[in-house]
Amino acid sequence: MNEQDRSSLSDAGRVRREAMLGEIVAQMQRLHRRRRVRRTAAASACMVVLLIGLSLLAMPARGPAPDSRMVVEKPEPAPGVSIEIVRTDPSVLQRFAARPTSRTVLLDDEALLDELAAMDRPAGLIRSGGRVWLTADVVDARLDRARPPESPPSL
Repeated sequence: MNEQDRSSLSDAGRVRREAMLGEIVAQMQRLHRRRRVRRTAAASACMVVLLIGLSLLAMPARGPAPDSRMVVEKPEPAPGVSIEIVRTDPSVLQRFAARPTSRTVLLDDEALLDELAAMDRPAGLIRSGGRVWLTADVVDARLDRARPPESPPSL
């Protein structure tokens, strides 16, 4: 709206414009007041929650109340029970050392494919981008069930 348009308003138009301005200012003041109240309430609620959380963290953990009736006594050893103190035995490592239960065999590509074919698991070998994979699944539950379990070597 420019200056010419303002002066071209009639008296009723100027009165209406002033009334509209008053209504808009009053609505904006109410809106801003409501926003301030909401922000203040939200900040207060956050502070209350924070204080409750900090107070819960600061409280010491409470265990069960001690029972004054409880009496602790040393138990007497039962008759016929003997206690033996065992000193360090250097041979314990040799007696209880874990032995490997499987063996590792290094195969080249052709030997691997021959072994798979002998096990009725024929597959091809693909090399691409520094990766190697087989063209078929060679291990499954049926193959694992068919293989007899290995027994650990005797001590």
